[in-house]
Amino acid sequence: RTRLEAINRERSAASVAFFNQNAQRFEENQDLIASWSDYGDSVERFLDNSISGRDSALEIGPGYGQFLGKLSTCFKRVTALDNSAEMLEQCRGRATSQGLKNIDFKLGDTGLALSDKLRSDCVSLNMVLHHNPTPADIIGDCAKLLNPSGVLLITDLCVHDQGWVKKACGDLWLGFEPQQLTRWATAAGLEEGNSLYLAQRNGFRIQLRQFIRPPAVNK
Repeated sequence: RTRLEAINRERSAASVAFFNQNAQRFEENQDLIASWSDYGDSVERFLDNSISGRDSALEIGPGYGQFLGKLSTCFKRVTALDNSAEMLEQCRGRATSQGLKNIDFKLGDTGLALSDKLRSDCVSLNMVLHHNPTPADIIGDCAKLLNPSGVLLITDLCVHDQGWVKKACGDLWLGFEPQQLTRWATAAGLEEGNSLYLAQRNGFRIQLRQFIRPPAVNK
């Protein structure tokens, strides 16, 4: 177990280093897999059909902030959380240029969000899990960060065999089977909601998934 934890720490550090070093060209690299312009509209419509509470949202790993504009209009307060200082600065710059006023930018991971007692009506993981060595742990943390009846939205790749993405895009996983995400979310106490699957022109397949924290039970 100690050895496994050490390996995961090394992989996490390598992932952060990749994004710090490639922040300027990350969007170009990501477009090799799936461009936001190709699937972003579907993600935004999926959000509209998924949420109930609209006070607060948390986006983990917001990239260049392509989704923040939509989140900013749907929620009173939005937090953008990233463990790469370079990526977070790129995201902040784009949000500023768009005039987004209700966004807090935090450098750190889900552990920081939990220690800060951050709670949200919606948590978004948009193309994040395949960059993380322990996606099940991230989903578990997200479940704790949700308010009762809150929604976790996951956008990620289905399983594929294009290994070149590990070097070019910093991917640690070659996508996920939908059942795998369901198992991790269920183990974290979340209930499965809506799903949508998109085929991309370059052969990748994207899954949009909704998982819901059960409402509080009055005793």
